[in-house]
Amino acid sequence: MADSATAAQQQRYPRAPAVTEQKISNWRRGQNLPHKFESVEYVLIVLIGEARKKKTPPAMDGMYDLRRWKQWWTEARTAPADEASGSPQPDSAPSTICPYQGLAAFETADQERFFGRTRSVDELVAFITKARAVDPGIVLLTGPSGAG
Repeated sequence: MADSATAAQQQRYPRAPAVTEQKISNWRRGQNLPHKFESVEYVLIVLIGEARKKKTPPAMDGMYDLRRWKQWWTEARTAPADEASGSPQPDSAPSTICPYQGLAAFETADQERFFGRTRSVDELVAFITKARAVDPGIVLLTGPSGAG
């Protein structure tokens, strides 16, 4: 993946830094996310190409459209704070309380630690609902530890 993305990127931007496996791994975990779409564009080009080769139907409209990915990227980068979404916001300056509880289970009393995810949760529920309508089998949701 990294080699293919780097090769595609080098054709257009010969001086661009290589797309490394570590970079892709970090992005997947939500770490060191790039500020420019162009940084992930060639990874998406490779992924979309591979999915098309396998004739895998897209899980949702736009998944194989690079322009749509750029639109989603722009919307995510320019989205206003969750004030309009009704998500609770912290009442004051950032708390000095660490939001991570180790292996302790989160309870209802911990809800003030979670805010700003309303839109993402709504989109995830809609995506799962649509996927289940197409294929009522098992839906597997994975994510990095601590993703919430």
